[in-house]
Amino acid sequence: MRGGIARKLALSPERRKEIASFALWNRRQRQAGKVSDSEFISKLVHQVRATDPDLAAFVKKASSMPFKFQERIFQILTPDERELISRAQETLYKPA
Repeated sequence: MRGGIARKLALSPERRKEIASFALWNRRQRQAGKVSDSEFISKLVHQVRATDPDLAAFVKKASSMPFKFQERIFQILTPDERELISRAQETLYKPA
C-alpha cells in the first residue's frame, strides 16, 4: 500500500492531523513568498554540518519531533552547541 492508505494504517489520527497542518502551513508560507520552515531547517542543517556533523544530525532529528518536545530536547545541548546553532540561524535570517 502507498500514500494516504499506508499513512492511515501506520499513524495515529493525531499524528496525521499534525502532519497535515504542517503541510498546509508550509504551502501557505511558500505562497506568501516566505522561506518555509522545512526549507529553513534544511538550510540550517547544511550550515551546522559544515562545523559539526553530529550536531547537524541532532538538529535534523529534533526538528522532526513534535513541537512540544523540540523545546525540551534542545535543553540538553551545551552552551557552545547552542551558540553554534544560534549563529547559523542568524546568518540565515540576515537579508541577502
